[in-house]
Amino acid sequence: MQGDVIELKEGQARVEQYMIDNLRAYTDKITEYIDARTDALNKRVYRLEVAFERLNKQ
Repeated sequence: MQGDVIELKEGQARVEQYMIDNLRAYTDKITEYIDARTDALNKRVYRLEVAFERLNKQ
């Protein structure tokens, strides 16, 4: 009986660690995606700012 309890606790610990690792990996992927999108948007904004500056100089 005590051996079964130990096995259950170890199994639970493995499942918890698996969930933590997967959530961390998923969060990293989301962060990378958002960073890439933010970079693309920043480039677009920069191009618009440059275009507006050119128009203002004319």
